[in-house]
Amino acid sequence: MHRASTQVSAPLDLAKNPQVPKMEHLRVDPSSETRDRHQQIRDTALHLFVTEGYGNVSLRQLAAPLGLSAGSLYNHLESKQSLLFEMINDHLQDLLKSVEREVRKSKDVLAQLRSFIRVHIKVHIQHQSLSLLSNLELRSLDAASRAEIKLLLKRYRSCLSNIISKGMQSGVFRSQHLPTAIQTVLAMLSSVAFWFDETLPLGSSQLTTQLTAMVMGALST
Repeated sequence: MHRASTQVSAPLDLAKNPQVPKMEHLRVDPSSETRDRHQQIRDTALHLFVTEGYGNVSLRQLAAPLGLSAGSLYNHLESKQSLLFEMINDHLQDLLKSVEREVRKSKDVLAQLRSFIRVHIKVHIQHQSLSLLSNLELRSLDAASRAEIKLLLKRYRSCLSNIISKGMQSGVFRSQHLPTAIQTVLAMLSSVAFWFDETLPLGSSQLTTQLTAMVMGALST
């Protein structure tokens, strides 16, 4: 069984992150037969962990919107810690599979990089709260769970590293320092989850086009 971390995370400011749904939108009907109870718990936990911080959320707070008692949650999950790991792991597994699949379809290094960027942005926008959770609460996982997630992140980073490395070797990219190039690209792309808002005049398609151009420009200098 995973042990809960004692680290307390800072709450997320909803005013600065309008994409995170308000709590009343996540209240569920306990009598509903159309949704899986475990998924209901995940949805509620995702909202609370992102807006309040994992360490600030008690089992009682998690159970209340579902009409459950704190103790009855253990009928549906092993622990709060295992729930956090499950959500981050599932999200990163899906992201990694999507990126690797699309990159394999691309023939040359420029097409591969465009595919990587497109999928990364798409997932970070469509699953914005999960992307935020994965960025903000990795530190709240216990050591064993954090090690598993870091293996996924290493594999994801390697996918980008292989693309940039091939581009540098072939002269397509002029960047002289691979680790710096990788970190710059990932930081630029992953920040989307923190500031993207559907009310912005720049849509996801335009955003992808602009960020792709920015990444290409950064790698060509």
